[in-house]
Amino acid sequence: MLLTYGIDMKEFNNNNNNNTCNTESESFDRPEPIKMFSDTASTVKKGTVRTTTENSRKNNKSGTFKLTLGAMMCALSVVILYLGSTIEVLDLSMAAIASLLCIVTVIEVGGPYPWVVFSVTAVLSLLLLPQKTPALFYTAFLGYYPLIKEKLEALKKGISHALKLIIFNVALAVSAILYFYLFAPEILLKTPFIIAGVILLNAVFIIYDIALTRLITFYIYRISPKFSFLNKRKRR
Repeated sequence: MLLTYGIDMKEFNNNNNNNTCNTESESFDRPEPIKMFSDTASTVKKGTVRTTTENSRKNNKSGTFKLTLGAMMCALSVVILYLGSTIEVLDLSMAAIASLLCIVTVIEVGGPYPWVVFSVTAVLSLLLLPQKTPALFYTAFLGYYPLIKEKLEALKKGISHALKLIIFNVALAVSAILYFYLFAPEILLKTPFIIAGVILLNAVFIIYDIALTRLITFYIYRISPKFSFLNKRKRR
């Protein structure tokens, strides 16, 4: 340690007073633990900074991936809904296809991002589409149903089916009242037409829900593993 601090050993050997030499040796030996702990603290500090930096970079990559995928899903959803607005016979089917992109966001990203995708797509489609029917279908039910489907199916089967039908019929009733009141109030007086329409739409919803479940299963097991950039995800 004496050499480490730049001390010449000959000066201590030529010293006639051994006690003084011992005292001097002890005085130079004392800083050793200070240096040791200083080095250790420096090493730990550097390691902590390095680890924190690496974690920060990983989190930034994860956040960038989620934002990028969410932006892609929003853009594709608006394009699909726009196609439905230009070809009127495809308005409902295009809204259903656009809702599938919310499922991709749920599976690959999770968290609040699917709701952000739904909200942004709904607002943009209502503002930009020349014909608003696909946007109304998407906003009223089809856009957010894939987001709550996972939560509903975590419940008991009977409760899950009942809640699905209740949510669908509430959304259907609100949408129908607003639509018919604004655009075709005379249809509200035709009760048989309304009952037949509700029964038909409930049957269509059941078929849609079954098909949606199978599409989700197909995507998880067949499509998602084939895309490496989608597999680099961190769900919270």
